[in-house]
Amino acid sequence: RMAERGHRDFGIWDYIYTTELSLSILEGWISEPNMFFHYSNFLVAYSEDDSHPVAAALAYVYGNINFDNWTTLESSIAMSRGFSTYDIGMMSTRWKQIETCMPKYGSPDTLVLECVATVDPNFRRCGCQIRLLTELIARGLQNNCSRVALSCLSDNMAAQSLYKSLGFTVDVNRTSDSFAYVLVSPGLTVMSRILTKADK
Repeated sequence: RMAERGHRDFGIWDYIYTTELSLSILEGWISEPNMFFHYSNFLVAYSEDDSHPVAAALAYVYGNINFDNWTTLESSIAMSRGFSTYDIGMMSTRWKQIETCMPKYGSPDTLVLECVATVDPNFRRCGCQIRLLTELIARGLQNNCSRVALSCLSDNMAAQSLYKSLGFTVDVNRTSDSFAYVLVSPGLTVMSRILTKADK
């Protein structure tokens, strides 16, 4: 959520789950071992005095996640967090409006990066994200990944510039009218690059 909030005041998760409930369900996600949002997949950078987090990013191996079970698991977490059957139905309706832009990473040995965010605005453009992403990419290589991929809002040029500086290139721009209507962005830009021994 912070990854989007760094670029705009209203993001994908705010739209799907509503602002009042989105934090609650995301808290459920990070505590669920079978979700790719589990806290063990995050790398967090702290301030020099370790007083507070300043940046974070998430990485998982695409082939290790059972996306066929996503809807069931998501509904179960939502119910446990106080969502009603109506709420879950509305989540599904909202999701269908934007799912055409969601990336499909394909290869099971792809390292996927998500939720790249600078939590503390005072630490923007200080190299925190580059250090986090470099470390996560190195871990991907250690886990026998051959490729690393990510996506970001198509109009987030600052993020795309950062990723290009790390060797990423654009694979595809996934756009749709419904996505643009609800999120005021053309869609998502998918970027990737091959992992090499130099990433160790």
